[in-house]
Amino acid sequence: METDELRSFKGPFAGIKTTPELLRDVITTPAGITEEKEAELEAWTQKNAGWMYGGL
Repeated sequence: METDELRSFKGPFAGIKTTPELLRDVITTPAGITEEKEAELEAWTQKNAGWMYGGL
């Protein structure tokens, strides 16, 4: 999940600058859609980042 893309978002994030401050929304928005627990989704996101970037 990326939060620092140069292109603008569409939909509910339209007009919001894409910065790391959106990280909380990167977790809460998909969790609301999939009905997953935010803590679970956050843990998987952190694990994925670690796998991709070498052990974050």
